[in-house]
Formats: sequence, C-alpha cells, structure tokens
Amino acid sequence: MVDDSTVEFENFVFRLNVILGSTLILALSSRSSTSKFLSREQLLHPVLLRFLSVYVLFAAGDWCQGPYFHAIYVQKNISEQNIAMIFTSGYVSATLLGYFAGSWADVFGRKKCCAIFGFLFIASAFSTSSSRFDVLILGRLCGGAASALLHTAPEAWFVSEMKRHDVPSHVRLLFFGAQHFFSFLSAICVGQTAHHIVSRFDTFATFQLSAGLVCLGSMIMFFSWKENYGSSSSSSKRKDINVLQQSTFGIVCKDVNILLVGATQSFFDSAVYVFVLLWSSMLRQASVRSGIERVPFGQIFSAYMMSLMIGSCVQDMISRISRKYVLLCLSVFMILAAACLSLCTLQSVKSNPISLVLLFSIFEFVVGVYKPVLTNIRSVVIPCHVRSAIMSLCRVPLNLKVILTYSAFSAGLCDQDFLVIVASSFIVLSSISVFVLWNRGVADNAEEAMKKRK
Repeated sequence: MVDDSTVEFENFVFRLNVILGSTLILALSSRSSTSKFLSREQLLHPVLLRFLSVYVLFAAGDWCQGPYFHAIYVQKNISEQNIAMIFTSGYVSATLLGYFAGSWADVFGRKKCCAIFGFLFIASAFSTSSSRFDVLILGRLCGGAASALLHTAPEAWFVSEMKRHDVPSHVRLLFFGAQHFFSFLSAICVGQTAHHIVSRFDTFATFQLSAGLVCLGSMIMFFSWKENYGSSSSSSKRKDINVLQQSTFGIVCKDVNILLVGATQSFFDSAVYVFVLLWSSMLRQASVRSGIERVPFGQIFSAYMMSLMIGSCVQDMISRISRKYVLLCLSVFMILAAACLSLCTLQSVKSNPISLVLLFSIFEFVVGVYKPVLTNIRSVVIPCHVRSAIMSLCRVPLNLKVILTYSAFSAGLCDQDFLVIVASSFIVLSSISVFVLWNRGVADNAEEAMKKRK
C-alpha cells in the first residue's frame, strides 16, 4: 500500500510533466510558424540527416543513464563519498585523455574517434552490472574518456561537413538548433522509457538500453559517415601530435574571445556536473524527510528535459527579436540559475522535494538557453582545423574543477550545501564571461567571423 505522500508527489510530477509538455508544444508551434525555423528542404539536408541519425542516438544513450546514474550505485549500498570517488575517476579519465583525444580527432579522423567513443561507452554501461568497486571505477574511467570524445568529435565532424558543403552561416545556426532540439527530445523520450523499464525490470536495464542505442548509432555512422580531419591537406593529416597541441595552445592564448568562451564553458559546465552528482541524492534525502517511499526519477528527468527544450525555444525567440542581445540575456538567465541553486541550501527548501524539483527545472531551463548559444559562438570563434583540440583543451580546466570538488566531497571535507554554493559561484563567473563576450560585440560580428572562417 503506497502512502498518501508518495501518491501526492507522483501526482505533482505528472502534473508538472503535463504543464511543461503543453508549454513546450505552444513554444514549438510559435517557433515553427516563423521563417527562422528549419524548412522542409533544410531539414532534409543530407549533412544534417547523416549527423542527426547518429548524434541523436549517441545523445539518447547518454541521456538514458541520467535518471539513474546515481541510483544504480546507491542500490549497491555504496556510500555517498565513494559514489563521489567513482564519479571523480570519470573526470580524471576525461581530463587525462580528453585533450589528447581532441588532437587525435583532428589528425587521425573524427569518425574514428566516434567509433572509439561507442566502444568505451558500451564498456562503461555494462560495468554497472558488477558490484565490485574496482570494476565500477574502471567503468567510470571508460565513461569519462567516452564523454570527452562525445563532446568534441561529433560536433567537429558536423562543422567540418557543413563547411565542406558550403552551408550558409544562417542555416548553420538553425542546424545547431536542430541538433539540440532533437537531442533534448530524445532525452524526454528516454526519461519516460527509463521510468517504465525500471518499474518492470531493474535499474541496470536502462544501462543496457543506453548501450544498445549507442551501438545502433555506431553502426549507422559506420555506413553513412565519411571521414574528415582538421586539415584538408593530406600531408598534414599525420603531422606530429605535439606540434598540433603547441599550435592549439598558441591560438587559444592569442585569442581573447576563445579564452572567454573557454571560461564560460568551463565554469557553467562545472556547475552542471556538480548538479549531476547532487540532484538525485538531494531529492532522495528530501523524500525520506517527507515520508515519500519512491521517487519517479525517470519522469522527473523528462520534466528537466522539457525545461531544457523550453529554454532552447526561448533562446530562439530572443534571437529572432534581436540577435544582438542574446548573450546579454543569457548572462541574466545565468544569474537566475545561480539564485535557484543557492535557494536549495535553505532548510525549508531542501526538505521539500516539490520545491527542489521546481528549482531544478528552472536551472535546466537556463541550461537549455545556454547550450545552443554556446555551440553557435564556438562555431564562430574557434578555427575549424583545430576545433576538436581546442574544445578538448577548454574541457581540461572544467574537469580539474570538478575533480577537486568531487574529491573534497568524497574525502568528507565539505557537505552538499557547500557543493551547491560552489556550483552557484561557478555560474556567476560564467555569467561574467558571457557579459564580457557581449560587451566585446562577439554576437554583432558573428556573420563576418563566419565568412573569415570559411
């Protein structure tokens, strides 16, 4: 017999999904009625179709683990500190391998690195079937390396193909929007699917599903993608890795805009990864205090993803009204996200799962505004021939901050409230970086910069 508190919370989550879903449909209807949405011809562009048929499956596999990424370790009776240690191992792997992986993708091929991602991701997913701590650590090491590749190689392949096929700059922006739209849509679907799978089977079944999705994406990629590199010169494809890395570091140091984009990504994504560690744990603790027996993590995750998509739609509306103020609006939204996370440290809030879900949904809304903006700005300021290497280099300080934060928590040097405040501080610093980018006129000069890169 399920108690009233559990039923009330599950009903709230259901109503939240309905409200967010209705809002999302209205936002998408408004967006599709304008000329700024993808036309039928653009949506069927061969480059976009080839990319989305693979990337959406990769992203869906990654999203599929999200609702139960923390829960699967809790079910093995692993302490919060040891879970943080497992998470830390993944970011150590991403830091050590990530930068080199970006250089390898530019030199030896983005398609090959995507194939390596598939292998590492599947190995990581199946490692969660074990209860041995060393196997779980090894699995997260593979997962961290896979994450570094997922966030660099596919996008680098996509940008290179768009430039090779002379896709106009304004269409590229729409393609990036489609990339995130279908990624978020897949997240909503897998969140609901994961909820029902866990209800019928067990938590590990969602990780099996994630491995299957990535395996399918890898097979499609093998037959539909052509290899591309960071340089069109065949003699440079096998250039020495150290030379490329030195060139990459020099480009980053000389370009203030790249440094600012790197700082924006480093600080904001660090906060997102701290959120990934904490959100399900905080909800579980709040539910225990409220007498709630079970938490519908899959449906809550879907609500987060709908908030993401609504944020993406809002960003699109702002860019239609005035592209000049997109970065300024993002900076303001980031302050809102920092405030929402800070409120989660209040005793009255962190003891109420409904309040936490609402605040976390607002945070995810801001993430939805942030992602397409950052993707577009990266395509403007980062040179294509070293794109993977620079993106990986920017992730090194990100991973280092996450490693230090997770390590402090796993060693018992700080509590969850401290981590939440650290994440809020990271977002404020990211907001400052975005404001400086806006003040430097990066958005105003986007079209000119795209023509220079071409």
